[in-house]
Amino acid sequence: MKNILIIAIAVGVVAIAAAILFTARAGPTSAQQTDESAPFDMITDRDANGVPDDFENAYRELMEPTADGDFDFAAMERFTDRISLNEETRRLRDQIDAKTQELMSATSESRQIELLKEIQELSDRML
Repeated sequence: MKNILIIAIAVGVVAIAAAILFTARAGPTSAQQTDESAPFDMITDRDANGVPDDFENAYRELMEPTADGDFDFAAMERFTDRISLNEETRRLRDQIDAKTQELMSATSESRQIELLKEIQELSDRML
């Protein structure tokens, strides 16, 4: 169950990241704006690797394992709060969140697989 949950979360993060890269409208954040919930700067790419630096750094932090090896859900929430999304993407993200919550409480392996497929379909639509 734990591995399935981590896979589902990773799929969601990748889908959100791809959606941001293709639909982001947010410009660079102000130098005075230090709020953790400020939108990602999706313009600046100092290392020219094709991924905005602010987003890349936050993603690395998000994917670092916690001391106990579990996924840091608080970090995920902070990460998603910084994403500038259009209405359709927000709706799909909310559906993915709901399916992920359902996945966490699902006891049947067949239901877990079904939910993962639904999450993947929603992620594909988000792209």
